[in-house]
Amino acid sequence: MTPATTGGEMATVWKSVDGSIYEFSPYPYDSDWTDVGGVYIFAARMATGDWNPLFISHADSFELCIPGHEKWPWAVILGATHVLACAVAAEPKQTSVETEMIARLKPPLNSIPQAKSRRGKMLHRA
Repeated sequence: MTPATTGGEMATVWKSVDGSIYEFSPYPYDSDWTDVGGVYIFAARMATGDWNPLFISHADSFELCIPGHEKWPWAVILGATHVLACAVAAEPKQTSVETEMIARLKPPLNSIPQAKSRRGKMLHRA
């Protein structure tokens, strides 16, 4: 199971508190995403080559969730260049990995809810 058909250079490894290992591979945002569930991170590459996580979430389907995601434009403003994705089949595990990563990494866009008007359009801060 791969999250997308393009990208997938060297993976970043996450070890959860239960000892499970998750490999997050970087993909361009406009990749051909597959209908696979898992955890994903909008990230900026730092000068050191490490990744700076800007937003973390999970999806039942990368194909349906990532294209057109409301947080991507905000992540780009903060320097996002890639999506780090890891296929995780079970939804409860997706949620637990996401929750743990947010708590430990504190990505800035997970603490800022995006407001929507009643008509579904994005509200922008002045």
